[in-house]
Amino acid sequence: MSQASNAPVPAEYYDEDYDELFDCVSNNESDYEDTLESSVMKTRRNLKITIVPDKTHTAGLDGKPFDATLPPEVQAWFDQFKQIWNQYKKGPVVAKSLELFYSSCDNPFLMSLKLFADCPNLSNIKPNSMAYAILEELQKYKKSTNANVSKYVDDNLKMVTFNLVKGQGQLNLFRVAKETFNLVESKNLFVEEVREMTRQRQYKEACQIATELELFNEFDLFELVMPLLLQDKITVVEEYLNGAVHLRQPLVELLDTFLDRKQSVLNNCDWVIAKYNYPDIRYNKLDTKPLTKLIQRLAKMYELPKELTPNMNKRHSYGALQFLIHKRFVEKSLNKDSWQEMVKVTVPVDSSDLQLELVNACSDFGDTSDGAMWAKHFSIPHSDLPLDVREFVEGKPPTYTRYSCQEDWDEEDQGRGVSFHRLRKETKIHLVTTRPEFSEMMDHLRGQSVVGFDTEWKPTFHANNDVALIQLATRERVYLIDVICLRVQNEDWARLGRYIFNNDEILKLGFSPTTDISILQKSLPVLNLLPVASLAAGYLDLQELRRRVVLLPKFRFPFSPNDKHSGQIPPGENLSNLVYLCLGRKLDKSNQFSNWEKRPLRQDQINYAALDAFCLLEVYDVIERILTRLGYDFGEFINNFLTEVRGRRSNAARKSQ
Repeated sequence: MSQASNAPVPAEYYDEDYDELFDCVSNNESDYEDTLESSVMKTRRNLKITIVPDKTHTAGLDGKPFDATLPPEVQAWFDQFKQIWNQYKKGPVVAKSLELFYSSCDNPFLMSLKLFADCPNLSNIKPNSMAYAILEELQKYKKSTNANVSKYVDDNLKMVTFNLVKGQGQLNLFRVAKETFNLVESKNLFVEEVREMTRQRQYKEACQIATELELFNEFDLFELVMPLLLQDKITVVEEYLNGAVHLRQPLVELLDTFLDRKQSVLNNCDWVIAKYNYPDIRYNKLDTKPLTKLIQRLAKMYELPKELTPNMNKRHSYGALQFLIHKRFVEKSLNKDSWQEMVKVTVPVDSSDLQLELVNACSDFGDTSDGAMWAKHFSIPHSDLPLDVREFVEGKPPTYTRYSCQEDWDEEDQGRGVSFHRLRKETKIHLVTTRPEFSEMMDHLRGQSVVGFDTEWKPTFHANNDVALIQLATRERVYLIDVICLRVQNEDWARLGRYIFNNDEILKLGFSPTTDISILQKSLPVLNLLPVASLAAGYLDLQELRRRVVLLPKFRFPFSPNDKHSGQIPPGENLSNLVYLCLGRKLDKSNQFSNWEKRPLRQDQINYAALDAFCLLEVYDVIERILTRLGYDFGEFINNFLTEVRGRRSNAARKSQ
């Protein structure tokens, strides 16, 4: 074998193909080059060698190399330190060794970087690695000695630090280096380095580093923010925007353009993707719903005015209008007054396309008179109207008959052939709008043991809801607290919270009351309501009670959904369903989606709101009679049930913390 075949080969790279490669040297010289080329290619395939560039070669300013060579005495110490590391790993022994070493160095910052650069696996540093420990202990040494960084660290050494720790995917490691070497003081040094990371499409780490170095004014929307949003890395973007205040409004305005209804979201933002060739796009997020949620979240977080998001506002209004159309014409659960109130607050006066959508919907469902009314209300051009509405406005007989779902909404119970549950005539409704009325209500309620409780608010679909009406019912009276008109002192609201809502001696009946309580906590913080999780002792959720009692042997409600006179019983576990099972008639929910902030309230709104609270008492009494007849001690049953619910909610609250 020739001398070349005796050349030493590192054990980790040894392969039988080396023998073939070296043997071919002694073979026919004319075939040498072809054989060598094929053997080298085969060897590379088999060995799968990955060449990791030495970071020190271009770590300094302007790409200059960093000399990581250790002095002989330091090299000797480092060899011993490696043995200590192998035996003890990260811990007090290693920490003490590094502390003593740093205290003996003329420049501990320079020496720490040399040690760091000589550590193994520098391209994949883990929190429990030797390299990580070297910088962590230097950080502790700096703090304990209050070392003057500027005395030891110049701009070149800062650049070396930056280049050694970047690209690790270890944000905490970068934070250690940033704090130890005071990188933020020289942050402009690193702008082009971070920009180069974006060119290499390392967007996440580039943005995190830019955030840590407070480089908030050096990058535009398309360098850091947009690629990360399109990759659904929202948290990283939000952390950057906390400092990049000037980018918030342009970002929200740009995202809003993607919601233009003339095209799909994907088509609207395609120009951005094509121009910048962003990778790893989360296309499932490029849809109306997730994008709307994102814009809404950012606009709320940064307190941006609604005027900046016209397309999102239109999308919201369009969705709300479709919901109202469904309630009015398909479910037939929205009466005429509620329909008109909600359309007026939903369809903007400057949105001609939504106005025409409304008129076309009325036409499609055969309500040409309503379509004509809205056409007049919004001054829609005559030529834009559907044919049947245009002919109705002109007083002409229709040229064709369109299928009609229209019914006479003004007849009792909307002409649906099923009578609804009504409030008892002897029950008095008190609208509370003055402080004396408020005081009289408090005197009456404090003498009660059981109260029906409900709230009403104007449906705003995608916006925050504020309570407009609070209903508190006893067996003789129903109080409707007009939150819009009532002018009382904060101390009055605090009394209501203390003596009624937070009073365990008064059992408040509700139907899924946690929603009402949450809205009250937000709308009227002066009530000082207890947290929702602790409400079980003072609140009885009739929805949960129903689920419990139906499991009892022989328990039966007085009425069945299969009764021949039941009509079409509402599906599911809603309140109207429960009222029918207990009382034999459904609730009329056609005023549920009303403009509860409009004053004065309509009489049918007042009746609806009062009954929503009073019927809870009626349901409670029916369940009490059934359980008593079955031999249960009703008071004991309810107390045990409330204790069980409170324990369940407390456990859930602890798990969520």
